[in-house]
Amino acid sequence: MVDGLPLGSARFTLKSNILYFSSVSATPRARGKGLAKVMILRLEEFTIEKVN
Repeated sequence: MVDGLPLGSARFTLKSNILYFSSVSATPRARGKGLAKVMILRLEEFTIEKVN
């Protein structure tokens, strides 16, 4: 978040230990800075934590 506003979002579902993405997006001011990559990596970490 910057100035209280989100910079991106991700929609996902975790089913049977598999992470399914519906969408990953970043606001125009956050694009090109690796935000979506960081969000996906964090969701992978989240999934590993939940599965184990």
